Amino acid sequence: MVEAHQQSVDVIIPIYNNEDTIHSLLYRLGHALDKSTYDVRYIMIDDCGQDNSIDMMLELSSHRRDLTVVKNTKNIGQQRSIIKGMSESTGDVIVVLDGDLQDDPVYLAEMIPMLKKSDSCFAKRSSSYQSRWRMVTSIIFKSLIRSVSRLHYRAGCYYCCSRKVINRLLRVPTSSVYSSYMVAHHSDSISYVDVHRHTSEGASGYNLRSRIRSGLAAFRCCIELNQNKR
Repeated sequence: MVEAHQQSVDVIIPIYNNEDTIHSLLYRLGHALDKSTYDVRYIMIDDCGQDNSIDMMLELSSHRRDLTVVKNTKNIGQQRSIIKGMSESTGDVIVVLDGDLQDDPVYLAEMIPMLKKSDSCFAKRSSSYQSRWRMVTSIIFKSLIRSVSRLHYRAGCYYCCSRKVINRLLRVPTSSVYSSYMVAHHSDSISYVDVHRHTSEGASGYNLRSRIRSGLAAFRCCIELNQNKR
């Protein structure tokens, strides 16, 4: 849990072909995170997309001291990019969200204060934010994973957690990674905030093949975590 005097917040954002939303995302995050309350740093990890995201981020970082840009040397995927961002972080509170603005930063005003009584807080999505087929397959798969994970099936990669959780997570590496399940596993207590998730304002980087690959990695990660309980 995070004490009231701990105010530094690192926001980790994996970026893959998100040039259409980067400016809007940073603008909305700036409004959601009160600078009089939080000392905020944004950590954007470029995962070698095909658009101009990296040039846009580097230009922004040249005149923003609160923005750190990490460029992967090759495409390593969303989850490993998040873990890489965690290894770069120093904040007392870590926030993770995607770069496509499906997850509204406004909910951070509710989520971060939840860390006063829990180690992590996840957004619990309540809307149909993708096609019916994708929603059904996602719910089925996450429900199956729930049998080997502590995480609610409506939770995903929009969450915040304490530095304690990140330190635990980085000390116990796994061959398969899925950050939300890793954070849940290393949290002594978990809270949730109900949110409405929007349809993506930019192009999705996930096709059927990448979704299957990501899902299998999540399941393997959960099994490995359970076999190596701290």
